[in-house]
Amino acid sequence: ANTYPDSATAAEAWFHIGEDQYAQKKYDEAVKSFNNAKAKAGKGELNEKAAYMLGWAHYQLKQYDDALTQFTAQTEVYPEGVLFADGLFMKGECLFKLAKYAEALPVLSAALDTKKLTDKVEPLVLLHAGQAAAQLKKWDESLTYLAAIASKFPDSPYKDEAAYEAGWAKKNQGKLDDSLKDFDAAATANRGEIGARARFMMGEVYFEKKEFEEASRQYQRAMFGYGGEQAAPEVKNWQAKSGYQAARCAEVQVQESQDAKKKAAALAEAKKFYTFVAEKHPQNELAAEAKKRLAVLSKL
Repeated sequence: ANTYPDSATAAEAWFHIGEDQYAQKKYDEAVKSFNNAKAKAGKGELNEKAAYMLGWAHYQLKQYDDALTQFTAQTEVYPEGVLFADGLFMKGECLFKLAKYAEALPVLSAALDTKKLTDKVEPLVLLHAGQAAAQLKKWDESLTYLAAIASKFPDSPYKDEAAYEAGWAKKNQGKLDDSLKDFDAAATANRGEIGARARFMMGEVYFEKKEFEEASRQYQRAMFGYGGEQAAPEVKNWQAKSGYQAARCAEVQVQESQDAKKKAAALAEAKKFYTFVAEKHPQNELAAEAKKRLAVLSKL
């Protein structure tokens, strides 16, 4: 690269240096090398590849605005290029990461319209298009994208998250019973954060339906399942939320019950679940609220 600094050979050399640095996760160095390659390469395939990889290096550094600039330039200059579909996908991903959902959705849709995405990439694009549409409260559009994952890619690693998102869309449409089917599919298939969150949402749906005993049962499955005390931190967040909501279910039953024994049993449950949050999840934002509720309930 330094021997022939102004030649096409130098552009290729800088590009390959960037590839090696990228493979070694030296993204800051890769940015410099791909910048050099892009600057020295004339318009053509190498320039397109350099812009694309430069975008990726910025993306890996979480420099989403810079990455967006590169992918936007790449797709505008090379609409017939070999990396056009991939560039559109990544442009959409950058906008998605920046929470610019109204801009991300048409770009992700355009990437899908190219029909050139790989079977590995297309399900992710469908998922993020569905999520972007949901952020815009375009529930029917969201469900269309999400349903395509289940029908075209039933073995996709994104299918559980797609099921959860479908449940979320249907819940927001007021289709509570339909949403339960999707949440249950995600909660049953996934034993991690997605599953725990879906189980929590089943509790939320039953709570909204005022079926408090069933809501509590679902919350408790989230509280003690999905790894229990050995659960990952992201799962424990939903365990804590579920414990708090299970206690709320019990409090509602304390208020509504006319039977002294049932009222006492519900009060004991409320205290137990708030204690679970306060003692088992002391770092969670709900722990302080749980302690406040325990103080109130102790006076009853």
